[in-house]
Amino acid sequence: MTSTNPNQTLITVLNLRKKNIKDNDVIILSEALQNDKTLTELYLSSNYITSTVKILELKNNHIDDDEIKHIVGILQDNSTVVALNLRQKDIHDDGVQSLAHLLQNNYVLNTMNLSKNQFADKGLISLADAMKINVAIFTLDLWDNLFSDDLVMKLTKQDRRMISSSELDYKHLENEIIN
Repeated sequence: MTSTNPNQTLITVLNLRKKNIKDNDVIILSEALQNDKTLTELYLSSNYITSTVKILELKNNHIDDDEIKHIVGILQDNSTVVALNLRQKDIHDDGVQSLAHLLQNNYVLNTMNLSKNQFADKGLISLADAMKINVAIFTLDLWDNLFSDDLVMKLTKQDRRMISSSELDYKHLENEIIN
């Protein structure tokens, strides 16, 4: 742990396993950690947290492709999280492929924000393939990534759920889809 202030200690690992933490405690903890920029590991296993978490928002934290694989592992058997916000991360094609695999097997998750990341055509194709299998996804925000507009046009003609995925002029896009 390092700090620019010699009187300040920065926590990078917080182990709260077997601490009798309950749902209300998680809310307090999440509020306390909302602006934390140093915590890299949080362990909450073996507590009294029920499956009430519906929205998992991880935006504006540094999460890369390797960390996405850990998140996918956690959410693989999820039965409650319906929305996942991974806006403005450092997610590339490999990370998006892991998320696409999650979508193929998780029918509870119906909203995902992947805007302002770093994935290109390969990642977008993986998501489109996953959406063919999982019809539960109805909101997928993919704005401001590196994939091509031509690919978005093609995929949107196949599945209108892709319409909110690009920075294209929506009127132009709708005209292309209808024609």
